[in-house]
Amino acid sequence: MANDSDLRRGLSTLLVLRASVVTVLLLATVYVNVGSLLAFEAPTTRFLLILTGGTYLMTGAYALLHRRLGDHAGFARGQIAVDSLVWTALVYATGGGASGFTFLYGLEVVLASALLGRSGALWAALVSWLLFAAVTTGLAQGWIPVLADQAHAFERLPAGEIAYTLLVNGVMVLLVATLSGVLAERVRRAGGALRVAVRREEDIVRSVTSGLLTVDLSGRVETLNPAGAQIVARAPEDAVGRPLSEVLPAAASALAAKRPRGEGEHLRPDGTQIPIGFSLSPLTDRDGQGAGRIVIFQDMTEILAMRRAVADSERLAALGRVAAGLAHEIRNPLGAISGSVEMLRSASALGEEDRDLLGLVLDETKRLNALVGDILHFARPRAAQPVRVDVAALARDVATIFRRGSAAHGAAIEVEAPATLEGEVDPAQVRQVLWNLLKNAAQAAPGGSPVRLRILQAESGLRIEVIDTGPGIAAEERSRIFDPFHTGKDHGIGIGLALVKQIVDAHGGTIEVDSEPGQGATFRVTLPVTAA
Repeated sequence: MANDSDLRRGLSTLLVLRASVVTVLLLATVYVNVGSLLAFEAPTTRFLLILTGGTYLMTGAYALLHRRLGDHAGFARGQIAVDSLVWTALVYATGGGASGFTFLYGLEVVLASALLGRSGALWAALVSWLLFAAVTTGLAQGWIPVLADQAHAFERLPAGEIAYTLLVNGVMVLLVATLSGVLAERVRRAGGALRVAVRREEDIVRSVTSGLLTVDLSGRVETLNPAGAQIVARAPEDAVGRPLSEVLPAAASALAAKRPRGEGEHLRPDGTQIPIGFSLSPLTDRDGQGAGRIVIFQDMTEILAMRRAVADSERLAALGRVAAGLAHEIRNPLGAISGSVEMLRSASALGEEDRDLLGLVLDETKRLNALVGDILHFARPRAAQPVRVDVAALARDVATIFRRGSAAHGAAIEVEAPATLEGEVDPAQVRQVLWNLLKNAAQAAPGGSPVRLRILQAESGLRIEVIDTGPGIAAEERSRIFDPFHTGKDHGIGIGLALVKQIVDAHGGTIEVDSEPGQGATFRVTLPVTAA
């Protein structure tokens, strides 16, 4: 049996065919009787006109019903049975067994095989033959009255001829049913296999994550898959039929220049611009003849970002190696300078002013030594060694030490933390994160302004927040504050925040910054309960 969509189409064809047959019958009846209006009063003519009108009404009713009914197979059987009755009435009015319209039975059987398969064809053949046998035998035996205007010319056939007519008609409809059933079965199998193949190809094209479109020999788009429609921000039905130069101009330029691949910028209809990469290959038909081009393309935004990240990583790695070498070379003379200054400062012959100057030298060498240490930590990071630790207590200890040192710059350090909050982290590295964030906030905040350190539970682990009331960070700076050797301050070399991010990444956490110019900044670190 045909599938539901095929049945609906077949029923529509049956409606059109029935209307065509009765229209031809109506025109023929009018043509034969057009010479005299009195001829329309003849019983045969009236019968044919009534049959035609009734068939039109029945066809209209079918047209209204067949889209609303769910059982299309049952509806098809009902239509074929009623149609067989209509053709039998037509045979009755045009000579019975000698009618020239008996071919309609065979046509009905063919339609039944197309709609209902081999069993439907045999069923239609049986119904048609029984109705033909009934009208032929009934007219011959006088069981069915002959139309009045045909009575003078009607000849009752002998039993032998009736049997011969029924046998020939039965064999005819049986052969038609058998042959059409076999043919319909083969066509249906081939069509089913073709539908499966087409559906599989459509599924493959729809599942491809890259954009895929085809263009004909004139350069107009024939197909566009969903991924491609998303990339170019255009519905497939809107792209089909348009020149490739409108849908994907970069690919059209490459096609004109006979370049098999390339990259370019694509301007979407909404005004946004994205980088794309594409490749073109010939589209051939079954005979190997050129039928157009296949264009495979993709959004290169993420790929270009990865390329930039890799280039930055390589650049930073090289810079880190140089910085590590310089740090080692600087640390050795710093030690010598610091030791020499200590010895000079202890000399009894120095005045108080000279001792103060030497003290400044020592302070600066300590600061340089700390910077060198930061560079070495960044260039050669130590792997995180997580242990179970109370992060809340650790944060309070760091804040206490920080308040007593010169790095606080007079800022009021406020700590908000629960009594205890444990997590598996590297305590030394988390101390460094807390210290660098507090130092950064204290440098940004006006003298005496509060700096808040908050430790709290988060859904994905624990959170550290450092909030200052400084001048804030501009939007263009926020995207670069974690880059090494980038700083917006008059002093420092931009290692602190880069080191913080490096440690947070090593723990499998995240760091974010919220800031608006003039409204301070909030650095938010989220660490998993168990370090990565």
